Amino acid sequence: MNTPDLLNVLGLVLNSVAAILLVVSAPVPQRVIYMGDVEDVAPNQRKDRMTKRAYWFALRMLVLGFLLQLVAQLLR
Repeated sequence: MNTPDLLNVLGLVLNSVAAILLVVSAPVPQRVIYMGDVEDVAPNQRKDRMTKRAYWFALRMLVLGFLLQLVAQLLR
């Protein structure tokens, strides 16, 4: 297995993982609790921050995967 093939496989794996992560961490509308305590708001805000962070991480992985596949094609 030569370098372009290795870069291509690595890019494909990154793209696959990023696509799964994008589906799992799809952005949800802002959660609003109409009747609840302040203690109920903090966990939801934490979940929103984690979801947003995972979403942007997955987008960066997707771009990196495409760049790796582009470099692999240019090396051929």
